[in-house]
Amino acid sequence: MGRSFWILDDINFLRNEINKSNPFVVKPSEAIRYQYNIPQIKVNNYLEPGVFIDYYLGKDDYEKISISIFNEKGRLINSFTNDSNNNKEISDYNMQINEFINTKTPLVTAKKGYNRFRWDLRHEGIVNKDKSQNMKGPFVKPGKYKVQVSVDKQFLISNEFSVIKDPNTDVSQNNLIELEKFQLDLLEQIKRATKIRNEIKIYKSKKGLSKAEREKFNKIFDELETKDGNYMQPMLIDQFKYLYSMVNKADQVLGEDAYNRHKELSIQLEVITKKL
Repeated sequence: MGRSFWILDDINFLRNEINKSNPFVVKPSEAIRYQYNIPQIKVNNYLEPGVFIDYYLGKDDYEKISISIFNEKGRLINSFTNDSNNNKEISDYNMQINEFINTKTPLVTAKKGYNRFRWDLRHEGIVNKDKSQNMKGPFVKPGKYKVQVSVDKQFLISNEFSVIKDPNTDVSQNNLIELEKFQLDLLEQIKRATKIRNEIKIYKSKKGLSKAEREKFNKIFDELETKDGNYMQPMLIDQFKYLYSMVNKADQVLGEDAYNRHKELSIQLEVITKKL
């Protein structure tokens, strides 16, 4: 006969004294920032890197719970909410005020007692109505982070935790910092190019455009968007996405070819922007 045993993991909430008068956030465990090929059949949440965020609520009648992640410099990394009034599934980021429109998700709960949310250690990605166009944000670099939970604007509770480097990787901390910056720059270029494409699509639909104007915008649109069909030449947005996928699959030291390709694509985007 075989033998088995259970391992209890992430049980920090059992080690905390409960103060039932106010909500509180349990200090999360260290999170290991590892990457490897994940089986297509998903068994449970433990297959992917992440950190469990446990928070305690003393009653059931709280309505809005928001969970935000900040880096050690206080910059917002990602934010999530259960707010039923927030019908936007696409989260916009305002760089001037360093603020997200929180991503609505049923994984943020507001039940009495302990609640658990799992953050995947990633920056905000790209979410579209067409889910096939969704893109995950890059992993955060190893370092210190803070989770902040807002409860109906009555309580603002927080705790700190660390994300540590995968002990099996030889990629240095400096390389991981540079990789994160490169990935975020690429993601912003993809968002920028996609926004221009969408604005052109709306503008082209307006009445009163001259033939010359319509031809001009059609040409710019075709430089950004890959045409439908088999074996079509990838255009600028898809070229950005391909480069992003190549540098986002594993921890790596970026080669000169990645920087050169990024520069080439960025120049093309600037040329298109000037045409507008």
